[in-house]
Amino acid sequence: LQIVPPAVILFFYLIRHSGLSRILLVPFFLIIIILVKMFTGAFALDSLKYYQNWFDYVSERETWTDYINNFDVRTANSYAIADYLAARTGASEPIFVWGDASFVYVLANRPAATKFIQAHHLTTIPPANYDLIINRLKKYQPKFVVISRPGNFAFPALEVFVKKNYRLVNMFQDLYVYQNTAPINPPKFDVHYN
Repeated sequence: LQIVPPAVILFFYLIRHSGLSRILLVPFFLIIIILVKMFTGAFALDSLKYYQNWFDYVSERETWTDYINNFDVRTANSYAIADYLAARTGASEPIFVWGDASFVYVLANRPAATKFIQAHHLTTIPPANYDLIINRLKKYQPKFVVISRPGNFAFPALEVFVKKNYRLVNMFQDLYVYQNTAPINPPKFDVHYN
């Protein structure tokens, strides 16, 4: 659907400046209408299920766990790991999550130790950013590092760093929680990621 406006502008530009016949308008608009009809259904969400799920929860017909699992079976796990981390860290203590689980920061209400909150972002940026991550982890020594396993995003330097400074303390499905074994008074956490 996002291509429709520029396609319409291009079409009218071509008609005006290249002398294309106005008779092409009818087939063009028929094609646009058919494409819109085809793709509108493909991306539509059945939002009635979400409202029904919400209503069942607020009317106490289902439990909190049933409610959140209606979204995704991993949702209860997401809340469990967030509760675990929130109970063991202070509100301003950073954590580090490696993988595709950035929701942990939000649900735990904890700051990210680095500006890179999703591992897949690093697949398109300069490799020097891996060094930035390790340097920042060394500097601020987050109490917990969470790694999604099996890892889809190789980061050998992180594996070495975690093996040397952390120990596995818990697992939440595919999310492994490592706790710092020897923090040495890190400086006050700088949320500006300098």
